[in-house]
Amino acid sequence: MIAVDYAARTEARREGGFLDYTLSNQVGLFVVDTEGRLRNVNNRAAAIFGFSDSPDADGRPVSQLEFFFSQAVIERLLRLLSDGEPFTVSCFPGTNLAGHFAYYRLSCNRAEENGRAIGVFGVIEDVSEQARQQQELRSRVDELSTLAQISQVVSSALDTEEVLKVILIGVTARQGLGFNRAFLFLLDDDGKILSGRLAIGPTNAEEAGKIWSSLEHDNRSLSEILSLYQEESERSNRNLTDLIRGTRIDISNGSLFAQAMKNQTPIVVEYDTELDYVTDRILHRLGEKRVAMTPLVSRGKPIGLLVVDNAITRKEITDHDRQFLKLIADQTAAAVERSYLYRDLKDRARELEEINRKLAETQNQIIEAEKMSVIGEITSAVAHELRNPLTIIGGFAHLMYKNLEPGSPDGEYLNIIVSETQRAEAVVTDVLDFSRASKTRDRLLDLNSLVRTALEMLKVRLGQGQCQIQLTTEPFELPLWGNPDQLMHALYQVFWSLIQDLPCEVPRINTFAQDGTVRLEVAFARDGGHQDKVDKVLKQYFCGGSSSKRLSLIVAEETLKHHGGSLTVESNHADGPVLLVLLPLYKEKLNAQNSGG
Repeated sequence: MIAVDYAARTEARREGGFLDYTLSNQVGLFVVDTEGRLRNVNNRAAAIFGFSDSPDADGRPVSQLEFFFSQAVIERLLRLLSDGEPFTVSCFPGTNLAGHFAYYRLSCNRAEENGRAIGVFGVIEDVSEQARQQQELRSRVDELSTLAQISQVVSSALDTEEVLKVILIGVTARQGLGFNRAFLFLLDDDGKILSGRLAIGPTNAEEAGKIWSSLEHDNRSLSEILSLYQEESERSNRNLTDLIRGTRIDISNGSLFAQAMKNQTPIVVEYDTELDYVTDRILHRLGEKRVAMTPLVSRGKPIGLLVVDNAITRKEITDHDRQFLKLIADQTAAAVERSYLYRDLKDRARELEEINRKLAETQNQIIEAEKMSVIGEITSAVAHELRNPLTIIGGFAHLMYKNLEPGSPDGEYLNIIVSETQRAEAVVTDVLDFSRASKTRDRLLDLNSLVRTALEMLKVRLGQGQCQIQLTTEPFELPLWGNPDQLMHALYQVFWSLIQDLPCEVPRINTFAQDGTVRLEVAFARDGGHQDKVDKVLKQYFCGGSSSKRLSLIVAEETLKHHGGSLTVESNHADGPVLLVLLPLYKEKLNAQNSGG
């Protein structure tokens, strides 16, 4: 406790003593007597309380300072007159009798004389500057923490959209820079046009209150609120992004947007800033003319523009805000460029994967082509070895048949030998034709042309009047890639087999493109009277095993498979079983046709 000699103190005050002179410009000193009135108030304390001078404060009830001190502090101060404990209030806001607002520090202790409480001794200091410095220090620490957290989050984010969302949330979240809204514009690949890409923030005060109140928590770090903020603001973010979606700004038009990109320096647009037409139009769309524009620059190359505002709170955008926003923008630019590189790397990896796939397919095609070549050589050798014996057998059988006596029973047997020999020679001819076709190089073909040529060959073999086929083709090319001779031979053998097995039927041939393939469809009229025979023949080709097929048809089917196609029967067709020839559509040629190339 402090013992006070009031008489000595008063005398010292009259003579300009210690309390009045030495401490008047340092700290405020005052005493509250047992009646709760101010006594011995020095000049500094009087000025802090808002009195004109020390005499003006003397004798005033301390309750008059209820707007300066809180009621709880006054009660605590008066309690010291009885048995209260000394106390200190380190930093509290107060408004004095003159209306001046500041931050203060108060220390109170009981004054005693001869063991009896005679008042309360108080020390009051204006600590506004210290509070301001502490607040500024906390702000700088928070800003550095924000920058560190943003760096940590975006360092692991590789998707461009994810990077942009993290940055914009860091700019607008209270734990970040605390701007109300943020808009991001990115340069196109040519580096000439800024396009609106993404925006984050509330569209009105009601949305702002809902989002900010749900996220208000002093102990949450920026990284902890990123997902929460995104969830709470998802709907308003879509609405805000719609404001800039489709916006395109030519950075050579001289607008403030273009100036910020060209000079690579932040620009703060105030209400009294003279605006060009482009800037005025865009800010009018955003609904706020006081904004800060910060270019995104990575390694000296501008890649976009970050625009922020305080459209809800109307808080001023200071130079320090602009400078710190520049640091965030640099982080954004580096992260966006890294995401671009990652995207390009993924695209390149996909391209390489596609190239490797095509190489593998090419290798398989080369292997298959070599197999076909080897098969062609073997079949050619076998066919040549068979042709001579067959020719001799057929020749001698024919001579014997001519020299037989009329009515000889051996005539029927010799006739069968001659007929079957001719049939075997036809098979050998087909095999030799396939062998010669396997030596031709692959190239771009048209299915319609192949079909027409095959039918012309069939007409030559059968005679014009005996080849009755109804052909319907697409009016445009049906491109495919393959060996022209092999495919021609395969189609010819398919048509020849049908004509041989169904001599009385008129096939209807139709060509078209569907589902990435070129198709040839062979059907027969249902009113021909031989539908059962047609069904039986077509099903026999594909449902009875290879042994029931003609050898030429087997070769044709293998040729189509070698070209990535197939030879099948569609049994559920509306007109009954239909023979289908399918081959891969050459898409590069088709794309050129569609684009007018």
